[in-house]
Formats: sequence, C-alpha cells, structure tokens
Amino acid sequence: MNKYCQCFKPYATHPYDNQEYCTYKRKKQWLAFVLEAVVAFGAGHFYTENYERAIPKLIFWLIGWFLFITMRVISVKREKRDEVALIFAMLSCVMTIGMIVWYAVDVIMIGLNRYEDGNGINFKSWKSDDDY
Repeated sequence: MNKYCQCFKPYATHPYDNQEYCTYKRKKQWLAFVLEAVVAFGAGHFYTENYERAIPKLIFWLIGWFLFITMRVISVKREKRDEVALIFAMLSCVMTIGMIVWYAVDVIMIGLNRYEDGNGINFKSWKSDDDY
C-alpha cells in the first residue's frame, strides 16, 4: 500500500525513515543564505548538513588564506623579485579568484533555492506563501 501525506511546508518526510511521515523539519533558506553570504567558509552548507560541499569549501578557504599569509611573510622577508615569492603570489591570486567565484555561485544558488540539504530535502523557502 502506497502511503502519501501532504505535509505543512515547514516539514517534509525524511527519505530514509519509512515509519514517520512529515516529521523532518526543513532547513530555512534565508538562514542558509545569510550564513553563506556573511560568514562564508561554507557556513550555510554546514547549517544545512550538506557536508560534501561544506568540508571541501572550508579546506579550500583555509589553503587560500594560508597561501595569502605565506605570500605576505615571504614578500616582506625577501626581495620583491624573488621566484619563491612570485610563485606564492600567483598561487594566492588563483586561490583568491577561485574562492570569490565559488562564494558567488553558492550565494546565488542558495538564494535561488537550487540546493538541497544533506538529506535531499529542499529548503523551506523564504517566500511568504510557503508557510502552510
């Protein structure tokens, strides 16, 4: 027998729980958007338990900042035309551009509600007609 229920918008049926219907509280799109836009570093993905996007993004940001700080330290201690400083500067620029692009894409995609949370459930939209 195929059971189906119409859940109120704040709730959904968890895809891996066959016993309980409409008990999974959906993540809020506006909160994921604000966390991703203001905090960055994958905070919106951590909130939505979407770890396959959050952890690589956090690691990418940490490596990018490490390269940036290392570049600054090397450029202060060495001559301006040093090859090592130039390589770190180029890597830092590439990582920074990558971070900006990844940040912008994630903010836009969360704002358009194109992502799902870690359990495959759509976010509770920030539209006013999505309350019931």
